[in-house]
Amino acid sequence: MADTATPAPAGGAADGPDQPRQPERPGQRDQPGQPDLAARLRSPAYLRLLVIAAIIGVPISAAAYFFLQLVGALQEWVYTDLPRALGFAGPPLWWPVPPLVLCGLLVAVAVRYLPGGGGHSPVGGFKPGQQPTPSQLPGVLLAALATLGLGAVLGPEAPLIALGAGLGVCAVRLARPHAPKQVGAVVAATGSFAAISALLGSPILGAFLLMEASGLAGATMGLVLLPGLLAAGIGTLLFIGLDSLTGLGPASLALPELPPFTHPDVAQFGWALGIGAAAAVLGTGIRRLSLLLHSRVENHVLLLTPVAGLVIAGLAIAYTAAGGSLSDVLFSGETALPALLENSAAYAVPTLLLLLACKGLAYGVTLSAFRGGPVFPSMFLGAAGGIALSHLPGLPLVAGVAMGIGAMCVVMLRLPLTSVLLATLLLSSDGLAVMPLVIVAVVVAHVLAAWLGPREGSLAKGDEATAPATPVSKRSETAARGGTNMAQRPNIVLVHGAWADGSCWSAVIERLQADGYRVTAPQFPETSLAGDVARLRQVLARQDGPTIVAGHSYGGQIVTALGTDAPNVVGLVYVAAFGLDEGETIGKLLAQGPVTPALAHLDVDKQGFAWLPEDDFVNHFAADVDPVKARVMFAVQQPLALSALDEVMGVPAWKSHPAWFLVADGDQAIPPEAQRLFAARMKATTVEVASNHVAMVSHPDDVLGLIASAVQAVR
Repeated sequence: MADTATPAPAGGAADGPDQPRQPERPGQRDQPGQPDLAARLRSPAYLRLLVIAAIIGVPISAAAYFFLQLVGALQEWVYTDLPRALGFAGPPLWWPVPPLVLCGLLVAVAVRYLPGGGGHSPVGGFKPGQQPTPSQLPGVLLAALATLGLGAVLGPEAPLIALGAGLGVCAVRLARPHAPKQVGAVVAATGSFAAISALLGSPILGAFLLMEASGLAGATMGLVLLPGLLAAGIGTLLFIGLDSLTGLGPASLALPELPPFTHPDVAQFGWALGIGAAAAVLGTGIRRLSLLLHSRVENHVLLLTPVAGLVIAGLAIAYTAAGGSLSDVLFSGETALPALLENSAAYAVPTLLLLLACKGLAYGVTLSAFRGGPVFPSMFLGAAGGIALSHLPGLPLVAGVAMGIGAMCVVMLRLPLTSVLLATLLLSSDGLAVMPLVIVAVVVAHVLAAWLGPREGSLAKGDEATAPATPVSKRSETAARGGTNMAQRPNIVLVHGAWADGSCWSAVIERLQADGYRVTAPQFPETSLAGDVARLRQVLARQDGPTIVAGHSYGGQIVTALGTDAPNVVGLVYVAAFGLDEGETIGKLLAQGPVTPALAHLDVDKQGFAWLPEDDFVNHFAADVDPVKARVMFAVQQPLALSALDEVMGVPAWKSHPAWFLVADGDQAIPPEAQRLFAARMKATTVEVASNHVAMVSHPDDVLGLIASAVQAVR
């Protein structure tokens, strides 16, 4: 298994070093730099990977099946069994209030206090995130069970993908703790394939959803796709077997029989244009609402997430008071859409319009604060709109439903191919006939939504913010200080740490500059904390407007020591960094526990400067960086005056500025527990990454995501 150096899918672990090219065989013409795919497929290591995929597909699919059954049982108990046990004939009108407030509290606790921040935030659409570590799975499961089981609108697909990936990671760590990270990434992707494909009832649908969302292509797609499809196929069969074996019933999405559809006509193509335009308007409104609310909820997650639950309950109550069913607004899982279609004739047009309004608003609210998937609510809303329009002349039910699902999905997910397939493959033979109409509706909705949606740079978009967020209490007052113009795009100043220089930020700098940001990454002498702070203030004074300053490692010490004298600064970003409080020193902090591997053999010269030995640098300080690159970083390391470890912190800057913190949960220099302590007491927006110490080198996209969150909040 160690020989399988398969490229990692997007959102997984970082790619490993390029593999050497295989000798060219007669008749073979590889593209430059591309791996010999056929040779890898024939390799024993890849065959072993396929066997592993087949094996792990069974337990992961079983876990997905019972997770969905647990969600269904929880929904049934909360909204049916419990009211009856309390003497009600059915849930009273006010009934959604307690469960949804409780839901908000549980999700807020998971986001605020548990590793992983409760998992992927759906506010930015469907994006397979980095696979959760074993320590993050409990938080993901708690947030998902609360959101889905207590009726907070979202669907189960994102939690299932995280569950599958996390269990895949656990399987690799148990079977081979030191397996190459590329193998872990492929196995995690395989677990995600198995879980989502079983839910959708189709390995093909699951494969396209993950491939398009992750951006897989070329040889990478082929190498990851085969184990994923194998696990998905086995998982789907297992779902069928568990349905009959347990008697619990199906847990896969399956649509009921609908009136037959033969072929489209010219009038229906006109409907496709209209449905695409309507979905773009409705979906963009929901997205804008979710982004607007998200920027406020993340500031006060413990307070506002339960309030969001209360708002959702109010919308469900309004719909129920008008004669609708609570489940129409609150639930969007694998049973909600089939029930809507099966009973479509029972819905009057005014009821459907009210449903679109109430569920659409509830969807926007829940995207901003809760944890779950955006796929199923989008399908439900699109189908409801299609049913409503099918009452008008010239639009058959099947065509309206299919176009509504496709158009609504593409606006909310921004995955055009997957949106077409979701709307057609689930309709079996009717789907093939209606596909031309769906394609037109999807294209119109996708293009129009691009025009109607936010036009911010990629790093300023709320949908690029990282998922795990915790409250920040001081943003508004900081934005107001000094009269800075917060509509202006902030400058970015990057502060390197010890045993590094400004070039360690290169990957981050390139991306920021490509997005039009003014970036400065100066060199720091690291002879004394006072000298380093003076250099940082010199750089900050040169900025021409509001500035976000990001510090890594000892660079966080420099940033923190700015105190209240921080020219132009509107936000602080800590990347695996020190975030001391007043009266503390780095030396005393590190002395509280065993010495970390990266700092175990400091080489102190006659001038009192500490250097890292090459072995500790490559294998511990930069352990998840390509060794060739790590040795270059070792060669340009800048030593730290040992006396800096004993310098006492004054009033920290994070007490008067909002803060964001990236915790590197594999850090071998600064203990991850210490990083979590720093982040918690500064009430920082926090994200945890499966990274070693130099996360801006090994995981630049995660660092960019955190900076994106800061940019969004301060603008």
